[in-house]
Amino acid sequence: MRPIRDNRNIYIIWKRHEGGGLRSLISFGVETAAYLLRVRSHSRDYIREIIRGGYLASINEKRYPGIRMYLPDFRRDLIQKLIVRNQEFFEDAELNMLKEKWIPEGAVICDCGAHIGNHTVYFGCVCKAEHVYSFEPVEHLFRILKRNIELNGLTDTVSAFNVGLGGTESTARVSSYDRSNTGMARITASKNGAIRIERLDDMIPAGIHVDFIKIDVEGGEYSLLEGAVRILTESRPVIFIEVLPENIVKVFGLLNEYGYKKTGEFGNDNYLFTA
Repeated sequence: MRPIRDNRNIYIIWKRHEGGGLRSLISFGVETAAYLLRVRSHSRDYIREIIRGGYLASINEKRYPGIRMYLPDFRRDLIQKLIVRNQEFFEDAELNMLKEKWIPEGAVICDCGAHIGNHTVYFGCVCKAEHVYSFEPVEHLFRILKRNIELNGLTDTVSAFNVGLGGTESTARVSSYDRSNTGMARITASKNGAIRIERLDDMIPAGIHVDFIKIDVEGGEYSLLEGAVRILTESRPVIFIEVLPENIVKVFGLLNEYGYKKTGEFGNDNYLFTA
């Protein structure tokens, strides 16, 4: 991995003095400096991660001791930028509310549309989930997700899959990807697509009781639910779901058929459903 560089080819070089501390910071880019000054902990491991070409952001140490996020695209991507600036999880308030009211300790959770692992890490480290099944179809985002799972010691707690979820087995391609807001990446069915689409029912072993499902799949929520009938009818999990306006009628109708009712409504098209 190459050193971090900004658009003016400015990069970071750290030098150690004999005592093992940090002596000098050379060629410090203005934008990079602004971000680093917001971060409270500058341990040697943290600096080493920057030199390797990534960005290791501390999450509020008082509330979430020891949790860090690998955010290689923090200068450009909205969600990564917000995590760095605020030093907290993206959608932190919503996550805390869900933990307090709807996610019991030791839960089995499905994170559908896991992105870089913001929610997955929260579920594993803060909610202390028994197991998290995480799904992210975009390869670049999946690599970051895997890194954050490993970074936070969750390799035994999280099963991560580089697949999309739908109503039938098929293939897809990335149809929309904005590097300034990768959370809005979309995939579209394609016979020659490189992305595997699987049914959630087929990805979760039979006999596993699922307690909570988070769904953020940018328009693919109806198809995903069609492939999760067994889990929804047998486990009756709480569902936290983003539903785009054009899908509200059919998604709400399908969930009502499964015996679910809308329990909460949040910003950014997010809803809570319970059976």
